[in-house]
Amino acid sequence: MSCSNPFRIPALLLAILFTADVAAQGPYFANQPPHINQYVGEQYPDVWDESMPIERMFSAVARRSWFEAGYLHWNLSSPGSGNLGAPITDVPDPMTPYQVFDALNGGSSAGLGITPSARSLVLEDTSGFKGTLGVALADGWESEWSFFGTEQSDSNLMLDNLQLGRVMETTTTTTTTTTLPSGPQYGTPQRPNVVTPLTTSGAPSTRTSMNAFVFDNSYQASLNTQMWGAEILLLREKYLPGGIFNWQWATGFRYVNLDEEYAMLGTSVNSRVTQIGGDAVNNIYGPQIGGRASIQTKYVTISATPKISASINDHTSSVVTGPLTLANESVVRVYEESIDFSPIFEINLKVQFHLGKSFTFFGGYDFLHMFNTSRPNHNIVYDSLPGTGGTFDPNIGQKVSPKDFYAKGFNLGAQFTY
Repeated sequence: MSCSNPFRIPALLLAILFTADVAAQGPYFANQPPHINQYVGEQYPDVWDESMPIERMFSAVARRSWFEAGYLHWNLSSPGSGNLGAPITDVPDPMTPYQVFDALNGGSSAGLGITPSARSLVLEDTSGFKGTLGVALADGWESEWSFFGTEQSDSNLMLDNLQLGRVMETTTTTTTTTTLPSGPQYGTPQRPNVVTPLTTSGAPSTRTSMNAFVFDNSYQASLNTQMWGAEILLLREKYLPGGIFNWQWATGFRYVNLDEEYAMLGTSVNSRVTQIGGDAVNNIYGPQIGGRASIQTKYVTISATPKISASINDHTSSVVTGPLTLANESVVRVYEESIDFSPIFEINLKVQFHLGKSFTFFGGYDFLHMFNTSRPNHNIVYDSLPGTGGTFDPNIGQKVSPKDFYAKGFNLGAQFTY
């Protein structure tokens, strides 16, 4: 026999069994005492009850805590000295126009050219934020938990329309007069070309024999830098509690991330486009020690907090090239990972104005110096190999060359005490 609803019979059997079970326990349910709501007529207990141990602990910590929020206005270190390219043996100042010969164009004269310096990329007026949570511990100890971060600082060198207004000119030196060839592709004293020199098989050359990328249309170089970090600092009890002059030893752990990207783009009249770039990510962390000297009065506190960290730098660097001389060249990326010892020295100077029991306004100066960081523009190897017909084959590579990095500037903010 078939049934239109296959669940009807099982459901009926379950209903019969449930009814029988309830009937069998009827006297038990009939004699149960009524349920009394113990909060009827009373106030329900508070969600946060300080009589309980966990709530009591957190309340005690909050009463011993403060929070500080500050604005940072820092200058970051520039990429350093040196050319944005390989060195030239007989040109002491490549930013002064010098005679250029284009090996990619049969070694013919390209007029005058300059090679930009890495100092042209300036990382100044960088904004940031720093927050610190302080908690007073037992026996006069204190702990500080800090985080800071900066915006991305961008530095750009742009030289556009290099051909604009070029005419045949005559340059005069102390010994000779040279007539430069005319044409939009020839650099002049007022409108020089931009040159990226290359070594030849690893050896630097003179200006007349060097291989180089010569850009007679436009040139752009950029560096983008951003950093952030966090630290934990434990401060021992003050040597003279309640005194005006004091010193506290400090120990802790810190982490700093420095992320940079460099890019260069040059174009020529003959539609040649050359792109070279790279990036570097520095992860610096380690234990630190230091101290805090302070002068404290009722209304003003002046302090200096020097620290040094025995850190390691776990960094990743890469160089990206392509196209270099031909439009159909593929993009090539070279990676390198390494770990170096990278100590950090930092000192914070601060003046605090106590405007009340719970509010303090402060201003100060920060100096942070990190050793052995990877910076992308310094990692690029500008090299070439001899080619056919007097030309050359670019051989751009990477060699990580650790450099120091600093951040310095002012801070301004407020402290709130619970």
